[in-house]
Amino acid sequence: MDKQKEVAIEDAWSKESIMDVEINIIERMIGCRTVEGVESAISYARFLRLSGLTNDNYPLFIRLLEVENHWVIDSLIGNKDPFLLLSSVHPNNYLILQSFKLLTAWHPGGIYPKTLAIILGVLQAAYSSPKDGYRIYTTSIGDVNNLGKHLNKELGQDDPNNRCMLDILDRIGSLAGTTKDENIEQTARQANSIRTFFFDKRKKMEDIIPQVLLVKSDYTQQEIAAIEYNLLKGFMGCRTMEAVEASMTYSNYLNSIGITSSNYPIFLKVLGVRNHHVIDALLGTRDPFLFMSSIQPNYFIVATCFSFLAKYHPAEIYSKTLGIILGVFQATYANPLDGYKIYAPTISDINSLGKHLIEEKGQDDLLNRSILDILDKFSALEGQHVDEEMEDLAIHAHNIRNNFFDSTKRLVNVIPNVLLRTEENLDPELNPRERKTLEAAE
Repeated sequence: MDKQKEVAIEDAWSKESIMDVEINIIERMIGCRTVEGVESAISYARFLRLSGLTNDNYPLFIRLLEVENHWVIDSLIGNKDPFLLLSSVHPNNYLILQSFKLLTAWHPGGIYPKTLAIILGVLQAAYSSPKDGYRIYTTSIGDVNNLGKHLNKELGQDDPNNRCMLDILDRIGSLAGTTKDENIEQTARQANSIRTFFFDKRKKMEDIIPQVLLVKSDYTQQEIAAIEYNLLKGFMGCRTMEAVEASMTYSNYLNSIGITSSNYPIFLKVLGVRNHHVIDALLGTRDPFLFMSSIQPNYFIVATCFSFLAKYHPAEIYSKTLGIILGVFQATYANPLDGYKIYAPTISDINSLGKHLIEEKGQDDLLNRSILDILDKFSALEGQHVDEEMEDLAIHAHNIRNNFFDSTKRLVNVIPNVLLRTEENLDPELNPRERKTLEAAE
């Protein structure tokens, strides 16, 4: 293959471009527009909660507060007090600004009470000392209005959320008369006026609060995306029971949206997960050999599949994962010469394929038969006189086949012994918790 073309194909799916696709899928998942999206978002929120809130990932917690689905918010909170969910993060400009932005985005009565409580917990901590809070974030009249619009006069001051909002307004209002700054004075007076209108039954809130004002974020989307991507990589490692469950739900969601030419690298990435529960969730009821059949073979797909074969020890790879990879090779090298133009395998690639032949199972085994068929296609390249590398490749593929069929020979005579060794000290595969029906749980 032309080196320039090869580089161009690899560049088309750089680490950054794959991350962009993955983040786009997560954003669609968080949108909760389908049942699968909701289930995935719930699992994602639970994984976030179990991962723990830190100064590095708190923007993701805030991002989930935008989700208009109370099941997701409940999963994010767990048994914690909503008012204290973000209490371990020191109030800062971004945190307060995002809180006011969320208050602006929601209509009165439209925000989930627990979501509102989380936001109020942030503001209550920030303005426990009004002057300090004002130094961190310059509160405007618009911010105060967006806070006050969520007061519900019908519930009265005994409602926890109402009481918290009134307390925040009282603290901001306490700045009146303490400074010569006209902006602070006007904001403080507006906060006091909103409190007065709330307590005065003869007055209506619309007489003091105007149309909603919008605020902007200064925390870049690229920073949030990077944090989100790193967390996704974390649970795809499947090192905990919760991570396995989150990965399964994510794979179920991928299965529901279907593989396309714009998202297939994400499906390929999941194939690298060493957990058969996750692979089963990705496949659903589909035939592994046909899983990637809707995607035209290209350099990136074939090279990725060979890299998977190289990293797995013999008999270590899940049979369905191997089936998916072999399906890709069968489609690519159905015409060996055309396949060679897409991706020219090396002898190392052929060894990585051949090492997954299991001699004890013979040629009747479906996976063995598929590998032998692909090796046969490579053997057919012998005598094409394209280049010396192709000739060596074809001869080596032929030798592996011969050694497999010849009972007097072993694969170790043609494939390096180090590649044929099995790893006995692999970490045990983690299983998800046993799921019960509602009736059984009761």
